Amino acid sequence: VEVMFEGADHGADEVVGDPSEVTYERSLPVKKALHEDTILAYEMNGEPLPKDHGYPLRLLVSGWYGMNSVKWLVGIHVLDHKFEGFYMTQRYMTMNEPGSPEPYRYYSKLQVKSIITNPVPGEIVPLGGYNLAGAAWSGEEDIEEVEISTDGGETWDPVEKLHDREAYSWYRWEHTWKPKEEGKHTLMCRATNVLGVTQPMEFPNPWDGRGYGNNMVFPYEVEVRG
Repeated sequence: VEVMFEGADHGADEVVGDPSEVTYERSLPVKKALHEDTILAYEMNGEPLPKDHGYPLRLLVSGWYGMNSVKWLVGIHVLDHKFEGFYMTQRYMTMNEPGSPEPYRYYSKLQVKSIITNPVPGEIVPLGGYNLAGAAWSGEEDIEEVEISTDGGETWDPVEKLHDREAYSWYRWEHTWKPKEEGKHTLMCRATNVLGVTQPMEFPNPWDGRGYGNNMVFPYEVEVRG
């Protein structure tokens, strides 16, 4: 049913206050574990893995959140049941909406998201013309469109350039903005993937205070000066 990956690292169980530490373990469905892009890595750029990256052996789960890519592997276990370890059910998960059949779900695929990298919040932008830039991603899915708003989400326009990507890497995007008025402006960007899923404008799980998987649209306030 699942394949569980056991790491050498440990963490405290703050939920029940148990002083003993809990081994970091995550599981994958068999289909994902056997996918050609799910790999066991022992080298990085032709060199042995650095310690911080999981030496001597780590799991790499392409298109999924990083907590699934277990470092410092000491065990791989094939299970005939659903794995419900601490780091699947108490951490790196989210509580489902009240009334849902399942109380929680763990994070797997990267959700659709985009960011603005240029300008940075608080930057002073000149009148006349400015090259906005950023990135977008959606895990296993391709990005269909990235939109930009320069008025706090009142209006949206498709970005002018959405660059191709390789495999699971980010999409880079660019857009020329020609502000006509001085003062503060609120920039936003949002991405939509090929399945038609668009970033939400608000935190997707308001009933869960953990904050994992927050892919909402974020505002970037800048100031335009002549």
